[in-house]
Amino acid sequence: HVRAASPGSVVNRENCHPFRFGRLIFQHNGHIEEFKLVKRKMIDMMTDEAFHNIQGGTDSEHFFALIVTNLPDASRTSPFSLSDLKRAVKKATGQVLELLEQAGVTGGFTSLNTMLTDGISVVVTRFCDKYPAVPPPSLYFCYERADVVRPLLSADASSGGPGDGSDLKDQPETDAKQPRMVRSETDYDSTHEWWLDDDKALSAASVDPAWRSLIVSSECLTESHQATWYPLPAQSMLTYKRGTEMQDHRYRPKIEPLSCGQPIALPDPCCTSPKHKKQRSDNCTGHLEST
Repeated sequence: HVRAASPGSVVNRENCHPFRFGRLIFQHNGHIEEFKLVKRKMIDMMTDEAFHNIQGGTDSEHFFALIVTNLPDASRTSPFSLSDLKRAVKKATGQVLELLEQAGVTGGFTSLNTMLTDGISVVVTRFCDKYPAVPPPSLYFCYERADVVRPLLSADASSGGPGDGSDLKDQPETDAKQPRMVRSETDYDSTHEWWLDDDKALSAASVDPAWRSLIVSSECLTESHQATWYPLPAQSMLTYKRGTEMQDHRYRPKIEPLSCGQPIALPDPCCTSPKHKKQRSDNCTGHLEST
């Protein structure tokens, strides 16, 4: 996957994600502000196996190495538990923010749109430490019937695909196919609406017994109205575990808060506004307190 290079990094194959460790694959869209000021301390936190797996010099790969460090038996060949993957990502996020605070980094922003998978479970985050003043980069998910999505993706591929993004401009999203992106995301009210909309869509889709595909992308990959793309709310984590035809139980994608001190609105059908009920997370362990 070829992507925009982080400021100051060398453009080469080693610095291109996805990054791999054993059965783990990791991708990151965003950056760690003033990475050079915290890089050495990040390395000091890593296990030897995580450090020696680093091939490039990006903030993304070093963040991945922290996640690997936080996993029990990271070199295993068997699948990881979803709870272990979630815990490792949350801990790494908190570690980076703590290092930035210790280094006195107050300007700019750190954005962590990430994806981690072991081939069975997937953990996706959309996060920015300066939210709501600075929303994270866009991130969409699609959870549609597999028999609907496959031909749509094949049709796009045969027509040359959606492009490489070189014709896109750095401006607010105004695509009529995705009107929800026109809505501002610089306040907690809009984020609360996204939580409610996404949770409602996932609940409705999960009662359908048909096999479904989960696709997560920075931009919508299909143009047909047969497939609906939902913007992932800011400061959130999307988790999913794929099933098999031999299983009676089907997992559904779940969205939960990812916050390190910032107040964030959660879906509450009893409330019409997040002002009526707010929750906060004092760290990245997922412990929530009502306020």
